Amino acid sequence: MVRRVSEWTTRELSAVVGEFGLQPVSFTPVRRAWRVDTVDGPRFLKCTTLTAPELTFVAAALDYLRRRGEPAPQLELDCRGRPWVERQGYAFLLTDWVDGREAHFPDPADLVLAVEAVAYLHLRGEGFRPPPAGHLRVEWGRWPERFGRRAVQLQVFREAARAAGGRVDRAYLALWPYHFEQARKALKLLESSAYPFLSAAGRRRPVICHHDLSERNFLLSGGGVRLIDFDYCLYDFPAHDLANFLQRQAQAEDWEAAPAQSALRFYERVRPLQRGERRLLLALLIWPHRYWLLGWQRYTERLLWPEERWLDALAKRAEEAELREEYLAGLRAELGER
Repeated sequence: MVRRVSEWTTRELSAVVGEFGLQPVSFTPVRRAWRVDTVDGPRFLKCTTLTAPELTFVAAALDYLRRRGEPAPQLELDCRGRPWVERQGYAFLLTDWVDGREAHFPDPADLVLAVEAVAYLHLRGEGFRPPPAGHLRVEWGRWPERFGRRAVQLQVFREAARAAGGRVDRAYLALWPYHFEQARKALKLLESSAYPFLSAAGRRRPVICHHDLSERNFLLSGGGVRLIDFDYCLYDFPAHDLANFLQRQAQAEDWEAAPAQSALRFYERVRPLQRGERRLLLALLIWPHRYWLLGWQRYTERLLWPEERWLDALAKRAEEAELREEYLAGLRAELGER
């Protein structure tokens, strides 16, 4: 686990920045990182637990994107020419500082800028090949097995809830039929998405995906938008990145279908989706991720939450169910799927 920002001393941070060949003046905490004011201008400093092979992948991906016109973060090199500095088992990354504000998905103008940025990222990220030392982060090819395994886990969670029989377990069971049916629908769509063909195409021409498309990672400045924080970037289907984006947008807007439909249209103006991608996208959106996660947390991880916290989380899943149906119906229509 990464040390908290407050646990690093100014002396330690100054030594890190010094290895990048810069002279720091002050450090200001920003979320779980720092703004560093130096004699050469402001920088952004971040601490991570990524391994050297993972950092090599990320650094090469950012370089590839920048060379193809993506305004990706510019990593500073240390005195030995490496894009990170190691300290006590951690790695520090130093990038350019961007003045701007975080995106707000309920704002239609912000939503358009953000989803277009995602589409351009996927276009510019095509064809990337990491250096041999880079850890190969790959997600395509895994979804049928993953969905199948999690569908079985949902059945295991049902039996565990029946055996426990408590108030929380009864609430979980009441929601199980609907969510399991959603899982079955997602699996069926995935099977009809020409998934093996999509995976083969991904291997021939892989795409860099961001994998953490939250509002805070879109910085708006000067009428444009920049994506930041590529720590989790990997090879994946753009449809998975887009599904994550739409789910975050939906939660920010109480599952309103119209903004999501608009976002899809603006994405496809930049990068049209193939038929198989459309079905994969819909399958990823239908799958009951949040309900499955509650089952995993309760019956596999056995988290010791207070009963009211469990009940509150389950009440939110129940409240979302009807809203999600209308939301998904709107997306089916937009994607041309029944």
